[in-house]
Amino acid sequence: MPLIWPEIDACLHKGRQEFELSYRGKTQDDSWLWVLNRGRVMARDQEGRPLRITGTIKDIQKLKETESALRRFNQELEQRVKQRTEALQQSNDELNHTLEELRLAQSELLDKEKMATLGGLVASITHEVNTPIGICVTAASHLAENVKAFNKRFYAEDVDQQDFEQYQSEVADCSRLMLTNLERAAKLIRSFKQLSVDQSHEELREFNLGHYLDEIFLSLNPMLHRSPHKYSYQCPADITLNSTPGVFYQIISNLFTNSLVHAFPEGSEGRMSLNVSRTDNGIELVYRDDGCGMNTEVQQNIFVPFFTTKRGKGGSGLGMNIVYNLVTQVLGGEIRLISAPGHGSEFRIILPNDIEVSSGASQ
Repeated sequence: MPLIWPEIDACLHKGRQEFELSYRGKTQDDSWLWVLNRGRVMARDQEGRPLRITGTIKDIQKLKETESALRRFNQELEQRVKQRTEALQQSNDELNHTLEELRLAQSELLDKEKMATLGGLVASITHEVNTPIGICVTAASHLAENVKAFNKRFYAEDVDQQDFEQYQSEVADCSRLMLTNLERAAKLIRSFKQLSVDQSHEELREFNLGHYLDEIFLSLNPMLHRSPHKYSYQCPADITLNSTPGVFYQIISNLFTNSLVHAFPEGSEGRMSLNVSRTDNGIELVYRDDGCGMNTEVQQNIFVPFFTTKRGKGGSGLGMNIVYNLVTQVLGGEIRLISAPGHGSEFRIILPNDIEVSSGASQ
């Protein structure tokens, strides 16, 4: 046993006092047995040679088997931990990938919702512009016929003073009618141009909130007038904001659209109102409808994306989630809902003080 004799030799001839060895040896039945061999020099002669040595041999077979089992267990455990770690890392990578896909999907859905809002704005403005343009076409056609008839009679020298005065009156009336309706169409187009730019470019700029609300409701009029419901809005004339105006169109149009789709049973006539005021905390927008209200479950989920009570009936479940995100993330404000079944709904939007331009800065 090459590992044992050097240890014993060190005690016998090299002055070492004790030794301890673990080794495996064969038994009488040719099986192998682990033992622990300990020895100690108890006395030496004058030349340092051992006179008396004591020692023990202990059976440690079970201990070695336990250590071996423990090593195997640790190796298996390390392998399992490695496999679990790799599996968790893979799951984490898949989760991050899924989250990124969800973020992209949400961004696409929000863009689609914004484009849908812009598309609705285009349809509303187109419908509204068609009326004054149609009146102008009719007036111009009528004027052209009158001019043609008058010229024919004039060249035939069949025009008296009364005919001339009547002709002048009709020309003036048609011109005034065309001018009035062209100005109306121009105002609608200017409103559409500004709102569409604000929807497409989320840039900060200063604007008067009351004037901008006029523009918003001018564009919402076609949609609101097609319903039997009444609406109103109020805003102090001196509120100037430094913000992204397109956000306000999104918020207000979604609030009114939400009421039109969800708040009023078919055949009913309701009221919707928007009131803007200053508070100690900033600017407050209070939107109310006197519709059917919401139960507790709907209130708890109203701002959750894709939640809708009109699944399959035109509800995307994104409108109020967009409102919540715009109020809290873009404008840095907060929104509160007060509602009860049969008692309508109220949304309170509180915007921070720093969104308003001070009167000194705006002059």
